[in-house]
This record gives sequence, structure tokens and C-alpha cells, in this order.
Amino acid sequence: MAVPFSEIKHKKFMKELVNETYNLGDKRYKESMDLAFKGRIFLAINQLKTIKDNISPLSNITGLSPSDLKEINSLKENIKATIDEMQSGILIEGKGDHQPAKLGNPLANPLKLSVFWQKGTERFPIPGLQVDFKLIKGKAVFTPTSHTNKEGNALCEVREISSAGKIEIEADVHFPEGYDIKQNKFIYHLLSENKVIVKIIETNLGKPVGISYLENTLLQKLTDKGFTAIENDIFSKISKNLIEKAEPEYIAELVKNSDADLVLLGTVSSGQLNKIQEGFYFARARGVIRVFNIEKQKVVGNYIVEDKEAGNSEENAGTKAISKVSDQLVQKLLSEMGLR
Repeated sequence: MAVPFSEIKHKKFMKELVNETYNLGDKRYKESMDLAFKGRIFLAINQLKTIKDNISPLSNITGLSPSDLKEINSLKENIKATIDEMQSGILIEGKGDHQPAKLGNPLANPLKLSVFWQKGTERFPIPGLQVDFKLIKGKAVFTPTSHTNKEGNALCEVREISSAGKIEIEADVHFPEGYDIKQNKFIYHLLSENKVIVKIIETNLGKPVGISYLENTLLQKLTDKGFTAIENDIFSKISKNLIEKAEPEYIAELVKNSDADLVLLGTVSSGQLNKIQEGFYFARARGVIRVFNIEKQKVVGNYIVEDKEAGNSEENAGTKAISKVSDQLVQKLLSEMGLR
């Protein structure tokens, strides 16, 4: 059945429909912006998407005047641009990166991750987002918060640096699915800043060695990893017995004016020579390294290795046994300190 509907009434109806849709869309658009400014950015984006979905069918209705169609398409484009701007403006920022990290000590300042929507030069924090802090390199003990607070911040307190090399902690933000967000991770790089004194007493078959293989190897490996070596004159007259039994408080008192963070004291010696035949000898060696944290006044590493090696003379067998034990000690220390 045909219903009479004049062209004038049709145009009037279409104009009213466009105006009502536009006014409603404009009102909801302003509401969405208010939500975004309050940190409810994802609700704002969802509301804008709903507006866009509701007005899109109007573009396909026949009988719209060119001016009405232009107005509807302009609103659609404006909403789409706003959605894109909102999504691209959701950013994260880490603070506390590149702090100096000393073995056995806490970080001076907590790591902070800020999540916000930025419009122009203004930032609007986004609260309530889950943030996971996880260790991806080195060793550390830390206490993180699990969600962003009302300021859009999540904090991670690093209570103790447990390895002496590079420390990397990653913050992973769990954004809701279905949004085009540039970045959801931030990696904090903590700088190893340890000043170290190394003193090794080395004897081969009971005779003092002029240049210690173990001491030189340790210093080379540690400086390669970013340590600063301090002269060991303080320990020029220290005994083997004291190295193996000294209390950390005593060592800390000795070096209190040296600016040292760590002290590595050790001994390595060869003995128990065994002649198999002329030109073929075995010698055993034993090595010890103790690592002292000066600020904490505690031993943070204690390593002992024993092994044997063959050589073509008594001295050569002893030297090779010392080198073998020294290399094993260094590898154990580097591994335990997170430096490998």
C-alpha cells in the first residue's frame, strides 16, 4: 500500500533526522572528550566508535541534500580523526632509568612507569592499568605495584642489587584489547657502578709469585665489565690466613677511606707434587676468593676450587695447576655475580 508523502515533508523529515543525529553525536562527542580528560580514555574511545557506527548508515540514505551529507561526513571524519589521535596519544614513560647499581645495595630511587594520554602539551593520567615488572637481565630483589594509581603511575622499589653486571627490568603494561597503541613496554637499564680492590696471594710450590695470574685475570675481567679498580696497597702486608678468615667488619674498617664498594681477597697455591716419570709431573692447586661488600659489611661471595694439572717440570706443573684453578674460580665468580 502506498502512503502519500510529499517531497516537502520528506525533506523536512530528513533534515530533522540529520539534525537530531548530528546534535546527539555532537553531545556524545563532548561527553567522550570529558571522559578522556578524566583518564577514562578507553571508555571515551568506545563511545566515539559507537557514535561513528550510529551515524555511518545515514551516509547511505538516498534523498539527503548535499549540505546534509557533507555535515554527516564531516562529523564522521572528525570522530575518526579523534579516535586515531586518542589512540596515538596513549603513551608510557619510564623514570629511574640509568641509575647507578651497586652490588648488595638498594637503588636510591624507585623505578616509575607513567601511563597517560597526551593532547598537545597536556598529559592526562590513566589509572587502573595492570603493570608487570620483570627482571630480564642480572639479579635483583624488588617490590612492584601491580596497577597504575590515580596519577597514572606504577612504582617498582628495587631493594637489593644481587648481581654486579648490567641489570635490566622490563615494565609491561596490560592495555585492553582492540586498541592501536604504539608502545606497551619500557626497559630500565641500570648502570653497574662498582669500585673494587683485588688482592691475591699466589704461591707456586711454596714460592711467592711476582705477578699473580689470578689477580691479573680477575682485574681484566672486572674492568671489562665496567668495574673501576682501586690500588690494593692497603693489603700489601696481609697474610694468607687473614685473607681466608678475616671478618667483613675488619676489612670494611681497613678500606673505609678508599671509596671501594667491593673487596676481592684470595689465595691460590700449588703443591702435592707427584713425579710420574722424568719430564712428566702432576701438581695440585687450591684457590679461594672471598668477596666483601663494604657498605653492608658482609661476605657476598665465597669460592673454593681444587684441581690438578700435568707439566713437563715441577714448576711448570705447579704453574699450570694454578692457571687451571684460577680460570675455574674466575668463571664461578663471574657466573655468581651475574657477569657472564
